[in-house]
Amino acid sequence: MHTQRYDIPGTWPGRLAIMPRPRGGDCLDEEVRAWREQGIQLVLSALTKDEIEELQLGAERARCEANGI
Repeated sequence: MHTQRYDIPGTWPGRLAIMPRPRGGDCLDEEVRAWREQGIQLVLSALTKDEIEELQLGAERARCEANGI
């Protein structure tokens, strides 16, 4: 199961979408690879440091960079 993306229609160039947080821990690599396959080029997280730690998402930035995001 991959993170569902919800596109936001607008008049700007490119696409904008929101999505729930990815599965963390051992599933994070698979989630980030799926983002890349969907064409996602940039990820902005609104989670707090405590939430990132609790949800095991501390490696999200490194995984994104490794996947060209």
